[in-house]
Amino acid sequence: MKRMKKYKVLFILLFYIILCGKLNAAGEVIDLETEKSRINLETEEIETEGNVTVKYEDYTINADKLKKIANKNILSGSGNVEFSQGSQIIKADNFIFDMDTKLAKIFNSESYDSNLKLRYGGEETLSLGNKAIFIKNGWFTTSPYEKPNYKINAEELEIYPNKKAIARNIGFFAGGKTWFKLPYYVTSLKPSTQRATLFPYIGMDSDRGLFGIMGFDYDLGPLAQGFVDFELSTKQKLALKVSNDYSFWGNNSGNIFVNRVVVPIGNHKQEWDFKWNHKVTNVPKKAKEDRKFYDAGYGIWNLNYQNITTNLMYAVDGAKLKDDYTAFVDKYRHIGFWDMNINQELGQNGEFNAKYYWTQDKHALKALTDINDKIMKDDDLDPRRTDVDLYKSIKYTNGNKDVEITVDNEDFRDINPGYVGDLNSYRKKRNYGIDFRGPKIKFDYLNSDKDEYGELLGMQDRGDDKTIHWVQNVAYDKRKEWGLTFGNYYPFRESDFFGYQPRTSYQNLTNTLYFGAQAKQVEIIKKEYEYDYTRDNENYNALFLNPSTTDESRIYKVYEDNEIIRRPKKIIYEKYRSQRFNMGNDRIDIPLRESFVGYNLAFENRDYSSLPVPEFRNGRKVEDLNSKTGYKVARDASGDTIKQSPSMKIFTLDTRLFTTIFDNTSKNNNKYDVKVTNDATVSFQRTTADSATYGGYDIVEVPTNAIGLRNDFNYHIGNVTFNYNLAMRDDRHFMDHWLKNRYVKNYFKADIANKRFVSLNFENNDEYEFKDFKSERDFNREIQYGYVSDAGDNFLYKFSDKNKQLFPYNTSLGWNQKIYKESLKERSFGINFNEWGFEYTNTLNKANDIYGNVATFGYPALKLKTNYHKLGFVYDTSKMKNKKFESDHYFRVNLGFGKKIYRDLKNTPIITSDDRYIRGNDYTTIGFLYKYENNAKPRYAADLDKKEKDREAEIIKSENQIKDVNMVKNSNTQEFSINNANKSNIDNIVVNSDNRLFLSSDEEEAYKSYVEEENYRQNKFSLNDFNAKLQNLRSHKKYFQIGMDMQIDGSDATNPSGMKGFDKINDLTFKVEAGYLEKMFVRYAFIMERPDRIYRNDSTRNSTFDFRKHEFEGKYMFSRDPDKPWWVGGKIQYVQNGAPKSSDPEIYESSWYAKKVNKLTLGMVTLTHRFENVEWEIGTGMKWDKPSNKKLGYYPVVSLKFGVTPFPEKNVQFNYSGKGFEFGAGL
Repeated sequence: MKRMKKYKVLFILLFYIILCGKLNAAGEVIDLETEKSRINLETEEIETEGNVTVKYEDYTINADKLKKIANKNILSGSGNVEFSQGSQIIKADNFIFDMDTKLAKIFNSESYDSNLKLRYGGEETLSLGNKAIFIKNGWFTTSPYEKPNYKINAEELEIYPNKKAIARNIGFFAGGKTWFKLPYYVTSLKPSTQRATLFPYIGMDSDRGLFGIMGFDYDLGPLAQGFVDFELSTKQKLALKVSNDYSFWGNNSGNIFVNRVVVPIGNHKQEWDFKWNHKVTNVPKKAKEDRKFYDAGYGIWNLNYQNITTNLMYAVDGAKLKDDYTAFVDKYRHIGFWDMNINQELGQNGEFNAKYYWTQDKHALKALTDINDKIMKDDDLDPRRTDVDLYKSIKYTNGNKDVEITVDNEDFRDINPGYVGDLNSYRKKRNYGIDFRGPKIKFDYLNSDKDEYGELLGMQDRGDDKTIHWVQNVAYDKRKEWGLTFGNYYPFRESDFFGYQPRTSYQNLTNTLYFGAQAKQVEIIKKEYEYDYTRDNENYNALFLNPSTTDESRIYKVYEDNEIIRRPKKIIYEKYRSQRFNMGNDRIDIPLRESFVGYNLAFENRDYSSLPVPEFRNGRKVEDLNSKTGYKVARDASGDTIKQSPSMKIFTLDTRLFTTIFDNTSKNNNKYDVKVTNDATVSFQRTTADSATYGGYDIVEVPTNAIGLRNDFNYHIGNVTFNYNLAMRDDRHFMDHWLKNRYVKNYFKADIANKRFVSLNFENNDEYEFKDFKSERDFNREIQYGYVSDAGDNFLYKFSDKNKQLFPYNTSLGWNQKIYKESLKERSFGINFNEWGFEYTNTLNKANDIYGNVATFGYPALKLKTNYHKLGFVYDTSKMKNKKFESDHYFRVNLGFGKKIYRDLKNTPIITSDDRYIRGNDYTTIGFLYKYENNAKPRYAADLDKKEKDREAEIIKSENQIKDVNMVKNSNTQEFSINNANKSNIDNIVVNSDNRLFLSSDEEEAYKSYVEEENYRQNKFSLNDFNAKLQNLRSHKKYFQIGMDMQIDGSDATNPSGMKGFDKINDLTFKVEAGYLEKMFVRYAFIMERPDRIYRNDSTRNSTFDFRKHEFEGKYMFSRDPDKPWWVGGKIQYVQNGAPKSSDPEIYESSWYAKKVNKLTLGMVTLTHRFENVEWEIGTGMKWDKPSNKKLGYYPVVSLKFGVTPFPEKNVQFNYSGKGFEFGAGL
């Protein structure tokens, strides 16, 4: 048996080469079981018999006998040979395999795949590895039974994996006789998007009229392999679909794909969708040490290009641009994209990286993005799904022991900036460097420009209590630098060889002593914005006093007002030259084990060019959009620009002390290993400057006088670790020494064997903009505790407390600078234990402001205070330890509620006598979701029963439920909804959220594939629409799912709700679905969208309420024979107070001019029958619609479908609706 180990891999390799073509089993573990074996050590002949079983990963092979022929690398097996892997089972009488030539013969084989629902086999099979398979007297069938009622026989079958299959002299056998014969049949084995329509496909639709499609595959060598489809139609005459694969030089391959091109005959508009992708895979021809700097090493190049006419494109809601956005299509004819990614080794240490995603049609792309953004806004969808970023990036590094060259260039454009996650709307960088390593001389050049976006706490979109927008914090940040660096040099270093230790005091002091120098020329132009929604801001004050401003903008931070009220906080315009000299010592050992000190001492001199002096107002530079400096320039009495040439000297000292206080880890027989270390760094900075101020304010950014401390203490005992980290820094003004910033951090963590820990983190930061004026204060606390037990329990507790206070700096209206103008607090704690999770968050925001129009009005008064609570609870049995039942249960509930107090100004902002404070309830949000699932055996499980216990395979993956503790947090800190619960995989796909009820991960992928197919195919009909595909995925499950999301309007004294019960609800989504295998499916959904109560009775509205929709769908099997089932199904959709659109009338418009539409917008009944794997369906009903050039009204809908379920493209389908007739037929 020991010698048999030598051939374990070969035995597995036999079957894998026969069926799949390759296997790399080196180093893998393979189990072999047999009752009896005989080994001849001289001839290496091996014989085993008696229930031989080989297991490798998810492969299992069984045979009665296995033999290796003497002195030859030939294996043979016989007697009930069976191979199973995943959903596939192969049975045979015996086999022979030549391990040298990779030729194999299998006799009387039968294969079955439960996923494809395809069974095939033959008397004699010859396998040429992954090149070809030849079957003599073969057959195949789609029947699921071991004794199929029908099959197709073929005298010869030729299978070329991933290419094509050829059958000769075939006959259709059913009912005990052959019904018809064909001399020849060929089909492509490529995916449906990569193969020709080999048999005619005919159809009719509104775009093309009557059409037919037929094509051919071709293989003319490595440069020309692909297919061509021809489409003839009554409207568009001739269209082509072409795909060509090519390869050359061994490392280059690619594809040219024309998804559609209309031959320009007559006056037909141009249509094309062209794609090209090319891949280069480089393997080095020389060893790394032998390469020149230009020799290529390993590399992968992916080059892609697409160009598509706009009349073939779709908007984000799935509407064709040529139907609903004709102005765009007429103006912009096509859009092209380059998409490239290159990673290439060069020389011995070089690397070239390039990323390129750009378009030559930026105006067209911007117009298309504007269309999609508007759709997302109108339909209240997340606009981040339409975010478009363009970028160019090139990075190159190369060098050797003598010289190194670096290039880092970048261009970035965000077509629609300002949404959450958008850090920049543009970035540009040009960075070059060359480093001469011998003399240690380095030259650098940098030219960069960018803006920055970020979050504004408490901001909201108009009419909404949440936002998806960020604001521009930095308008521009332009930097241009030239630098020349010398060093660092170690003049006294005696040796660099490994293991060298200084032996004398002199060597200890000098061996790591260094010095260096740097010269730079710097230009900085930058402007930062501040968003202050109080009368401390003159821009907001103007908005506040404007009589046309609503009280909503006077009380809340409204996103639409942000560009009006923002003001520049910091404007920088400076050019200088600097010379810097530094010296220090990396390490000076001290008389403690593994302990040392180090220091770095630096002197810098800066000389500024003559700079225009800015004009200041309340200590800040006055903005001037027409000045190249960005600020308003100060002038003397004669009107001339005042200029100054600052100069400054900066001294810095950084010292480090690393101490090993105790360490016994090098000793043996310790009761406990103990190691105690401390790492302390003290920093000091001192600045002196001339001509750097004007009128008591800094005209350039002057480095501060600073002192800082960072200390890291670690205590290790056994498997227990204690860590304490302290960080402190004080920054003071260089001349008057007033405090500018003070930061303190305390962090502690205790850890036991990486299984149990507790940590505490306390941070405090105070910012001072001017002397005795604290502009901002942040104080944050965080506590965490967690463990993983030996029994497998997981526990995590987390508490956080975040506090921010903002203070006014303009005292002209009576502000007291010691009283904050805004306070933001957020406290949360969460607990997770195995399948249980809970989190609570409390957000308390307060804003003060000045009222009236007298400068000495007095202290600020409360403007707005909100106190909001969020709770979330999750229960997920998929994370349960030692679960003893097969079913999965998932339950999630979240609740949000709060109170608010605000100052009611009565739209008289300068009159305070009628002001009063209003107390009320904020919005209440309620949501829950429950899912139950019990996976049943698949219908085609007869051949898999024997292997079920060994493989423990999942035929259908479990639903995509919560996998980590952070999801509990998401259910609270975000607006958690049913429609958003599983978006991660299809954020960029056009979706109707109502059709994505509780999708699991595999169902998400099916939906993504379906939408992509629908958008890019040549409109070939498919037997199964997405709902049918979805039900097919769920047909093996017993499941029940119910969920709801609801928002209840708030109320206060000024705007009392006057409503009770159901009328107080603004938005509501309720869905319930249940299914029992293939026998039954039922779904009901109710969706309601209506405005806040204060808008419902607006005189300009034609509808008191907005949109409500009911949907019911069901399907029921009434046949007693599960092998020949009948189903009856139906779908009803009813809309109340909806406003019809020409493109989709059942969708509502959230508009103040919404008109009432109370209609049954869809009614459909279907009858379906399946026998073997053939299925047909008939459906009829009515739909409320507005087809092109027709009136809005009811139109009949009729559909007929017939097809082979494993092969959806083999079907016949007919549809009739108000748009006319459509049909298709593929053989």
